[in-house]
Amino acid sequence: MSCVFEKSGAGEVTAADIQTNADVEVVNPEQVVATSLRIPKAAFGYGFGGWGLSCGYQTIEESGAEKRLHSDMIAMDAMYSPVLRVRYKVDSTRVGRETNLDKLAITVEPNGAIAPREAFEEAAAILVNQYTALAGNTMVTGAPALGAAKDDEEVRVSHAD
Repeated sequence: MSCVFEKSGAGEVTAADIQTNADVEVVNPEQVVATSLRIPKAAFGYGFGGWGLSCGYQTIEESGAEKRLHSDMIAMDAMYSPVLRVRYKVDSTRVGRETNLDKLAITVEPNGAIAPREAFEEAAAILVNQYTALAGNTMVTGAPALGAAKDDEEVRVSHAD
């Protein structure tokens, strides 16, 4: 699948300049795609080559796309992240007579491809998987949930093979 975008004069080419079709949706029109330097009018072709959905950073070598390039094409690595920014804030709080508690507020700003809750849930699942792999078959003892009995609560973490 490929798209074309044209730019007159020098300056940044953004995703808003892409001439889309029924198969292409621009999620972030402010994303800078290229920079045109002192060219009166430039036409760019942009190919999206069968990489499918991915996450993280992917080099052109990892994608295998360099084998499909023509001599007039420039290969670029890809960055797949639907999250633009994450902020957190920890405040002191109280519940009943408990006054030495912390409240965690997390703000997730996605690019529109997914909902903030979906991004948070996926990130939490990744963290759980990573920590489970590190912990192996260990016993974790933690404080009881607010409003639960005061006895320590034991949680068994099992290593997924």
